[in-house]
Amino acid sequence: MIESKYSLVTVLIPCYNAFNTIEQTVLSVINQTYKNFEIIINDDYSDDGTLKLLNKKFKKFNHITIYQNEKNLGTAGNWNQLFKKANGKYWLKLDGDDLIKPDFLMETVAIAEEHHTDFTGTSFESLNLNTGIKKTPYIHNFLTSGMIKDPVESIFVNHPFHLCFTLLKADFVKSISPNFEYFINTEVCDAEFQVRASLQPQFKAYFINRVLAYYCFHDNNSSLTPLKQAKSFIYDLVGIHHQTLKKRLGMVYRKKIIRNFIIYLKLMLKKEAPLDLKLLFYCLKRAWF
Repeated sequence: MIESKYSLVTVLIPCYNAFNTIEQTVLSVINQTYKNFEIIINDDYSDDGTLKLLNKKFKKFNHITIYQNEKNLGTAGNWNQLFKKANGKYWLKLDGDDLIKPDFLMETVAIAEEHHTDFTGTSFESLNLNTGIKKTPYIHNFLTSGMIKDPVESIFVNHPFHLCFTLLKADFVKSISPNFEYFINTEVCDAEFQVRASLQPQFKAYFINRVLAYYCFHDNNSSLTPLKQAKSFIYDLVGIHHQTLKKRLGMVYRKKIIRNFIIYLKLMLKKEAPLDLKLLFYCLKRAWF
C-alpha cells in the first residue's frame, strides 16, 4: 500500500456501537485512489459486536490497526486516545458511520501539498440511511473552491467545514493541542477544535466545493437529541472563546449569538425542544456582555 512519493495519511476512525455501518466506512477508505494511508480504528467499548466484526473483516490488513478502550470514554475521550496513535503527515478523522468517495484523499492531499494548508475540507451530502434522501449543506451553495479569506468569521458563523471531511496537517494540530489533549470534553468538541484552529495567526484553510463524502444520519445520531449541541455550543465553545471572539468579530459575533437565541426560542415555543430559560438567558448575556 505504501508509495513513498506520497505523504502518509492517517485515517482515524472512532466508533461506538457501529456494527451496522462501520464496514462500509472502512471500505470507503480502502477503496481510495490515493494509496499511501494507514487506518487506525478506536472502538469505545462497544457492546453490539462492533469489535468482533472489525477483527473478522479487517484484522488481516497490515495497514489497519484496531484498538478498543478498556471502558467507554465518550466522544472527546475516544478521539483524544485515537489521535495520539496517528503517524501520518496528514490526518483525517472519519466517524464510523460516514463515507468518503474514492478520490477524497487524492484531491485533498494534492491541495494541501500545493497550498500548504492546515485544513483542507470538501463539500459533502447528508445522507439519511432510513429514507435515502441526500442534502448538501446550505452554506455550500454560496462557497467557491479556494482559500478561506476570513477563517475566524467563516468557521464560527458559517461552519463551512465538517471535521470528518477535512484533511488536517498533523504538525499544526499538535501545535494547538497542549499535552496531546486535542478535544475538550463537550458535545461540540469538533466545533471548538475548529474555532481554536481558526484563531491561530497563521492558520490556512482551503475549501473544495465538490461533494466527496457522505455524512450519514440514522436513529443513533447523538446530534439529533434536542438542544444537546445547542447547549454545548453556548456554554462550552462560546464560554471558552467569548472574549477573543467578541474582540475579533465585534457585531458579527453578537448577531450570531442573537440568531441562535431566536432559533432556540422558536423551537421551545413550538415544543420541538425542551424549555430552557437558563440557556436563553445565557445567550443574551453573551451577546451583550
